[in-house]
Amino acid sequence: MQVVLSWVERGILVIESDGTVWRCAVMTRWGARPVARRRVDPIGTGGYRRVKVTEQYQQYCVSAHRLVWTHHNGMIPDGMDINHLDAVRGNNHPKNLEAVTRSGNAKHAHKVGSYKDRKRRFSPEVEAEIRRLRASGLSWRKVGAHTGVSPTWCRQFVARHGLVAAPEVLLVNRTGGA
Repeated sequence: MQVVLSWVERGILVIESDGTVWRCAVMTRWGARPVARRRVDPIGTGGYRRVKVTEQYQQYCVSAHRLVWTHHNGMIPDGMDINHLDAVRGNNHPKNLEAVTRSGNAKHAHKVGSYKDRKRRFSPEVEAEIRRLRASGLSWRKVGAHTGVSPTWCRQFVARHGLVAAPEVLLVNRTGGA
């Protein structure tokens, strides 16, 4: 972050009042050389804008919202995240950014509906169907065909989360009894 902020201080990067980041110069071995303004905060994975700079053969990459916050408000307090009030990750206007705790950031994401449970691979309905079909004795291939999920994912899901079925049902199905 410090290297990128030094580029802002030297005028190589400019942070506009709307939170956009522009390159106004390039570094050469003789110093900074002015160039036509070019926006340098493309939207990356997850919808967040990123700023990359290279200094002395070392590349530095920072989140644009963290850079904008630091430029306008000073260093981010320890243990705090930068939250987008409107939940639009590409909108880095200083009035749209606030410092919050990690839990406050998660609560805001849940409230505005931008939270994605990355640990959940299937909907709860599909999970229940996988459990029900496997407990009824179907093979992994048939469970996958019925649910539209690969047999490997079905097997891994049940191995991690278990079946919600009575143990006697599983015993009868495994032994081939009626």
